[in-house]
Amino acid sequence: MRRAGSLGIIASFVTALLSAWLLASVVPAVRGEAQQARTHDAQRQALSDAVASHALARAVFTRDYGEAQELLDRYAEIGYATRAVVTNNDRIVVASVGALSGLQIGGRLPDVLATGGRAVRLALRSEIYGELRIVAPSASALATDDPRWAGTLRTIAIALLVASIATLASLVIVRMRRD
Repeated sequence: MRRAGSLGIIASFVTALLSAWLLASVVPAVRGEAQQARTHDAQRQALSDAVASHALARAVFTRDYGEAQELLDRYAEIGYATRAVVTNNDRIVVASVGALSGLQIGGRLPDVLATGGRAVRLALRSEIYGELRIVAPSASALATDDPRWAGTLRTIAIALLVASIATLASLVIVRMRRD
């Protein structure tokens, strides 16, 4: 019986050490990797925005709105912008994709859409020719916004540490009372 009690104390001690290591080493590493992933995603988003902006700015500059519509359709197909609108400098809608209520090609951009979503300026060199307004962000942009699992991992590590210390303390007290 003493041997079983000693093994319980050792197992609780080892579990407490592993929990402390998880809390001190693994959780910060996971948070760091999550931050790196968010930074990488932001860089990728900025590059995608630059490519889309340049191509759409050329189409709006040349007033080839059919080309602007084709580009926007392709961006929707690849998931870059599933609900978006392209306007010229006068906020006249020249292309759109996805279900957007109150929107008409050739009409002014409704104020509701003008203030919502994410705006990407359509510029060539320093001249601005319009705007791409992405109303619904892509699924990949939503996926990495909030890594709740990092907080959950921290909570689990703390719970394991507390449970291990409590078990260790109770086993030591029981053993001390028997001796």
